[in-house]
Amino acid sequence: MIFVNDQLVVQDTTLEEALTKIKEYLWKHHLIIINNENVPLTDSQLEEVIKQNENQQVFFKAIKIKELLFEIYSELNDYVDKIEQYIDNIRDEENYSSVQEAFANVVEALIEFSNTQKYLDINVIDPKRLEEFSLKALRQTQLGNVEYVLDLMEYELVPLFKRLLKQLEERM
Repeated sequence: MIFVNDQLVVQDTTLEEALTKIKEYLWKHHLIIINNENVPLTDSQLEEVIKQNENQQVFFKAIKIKELLFEIYSELNDYVDKIEQYIDNIRDEENYSSVQEAFANVVEALIEFSNTQKYLDINVIDPKRLEEFSLKALRQTQLGNVEYVLDLMEYELVPLFKRLLKQLEERM
């Protein structure tokens, strides 16, 4: 037996049928299954939990997709504000010593947010483009052109975040 938010969703069936019934239930009720850290489960993670507990009752926690969208949107919006403020401060002070680390943090954040786009059926962040940006930043850093890395953040990475924000806003 498989429960979602204490609601019996699946009872004695095959793995494939169970997954289909769960997805139908989630779709119908606009829910997404999350783990203990409130991170959405992928289909493969969902399947793995069911397999591991094959002969036992399984209890999943789910939240409304709108709640998740709002949470992601708020976090992302705050993060974009911090990036823009950081870029402005660096330009004002002309102290570029932390730009490489900041660039790495921004790319890492984009990767984290790109993981959520799978659940939300949004496709803004392309991992290949992130890799290209990282290689450009590395080359320019090696040449001593750290200001270019800051420009890359401002004119390439921040707009990616803003496109993601716009798509999240449209979904809310």
